[in-house]
Amino acid sequence: MTSRPAPEMLRQRLAERLRDTGSLHDPRLRRAVETVPREIFLGPAIYRPSEPPAPPPGPPCTATACPPGSG
Repeated sequence: MTSRPAPEMLRQRLAERLRDTGSLHDPRLRRAVETVPREIFLGPAIYRPSEPPAPPPGPPCTATACPPGSG
């Protein structure tokens, strides 16, 4: 079973990433990013991967037909 990082750790990583990219300069905002428990009102969305899903294999279906083996 894979364990998830604690929400506190995820908030700290987010603050570090925002700082490293130059998006977070104010120490008060950094404290807010690190301490506001967004996971409470975002639910599982906070844990969704940031990478888009891979496209399905094969050519896509059209309005009138699907290629063999695509669905």
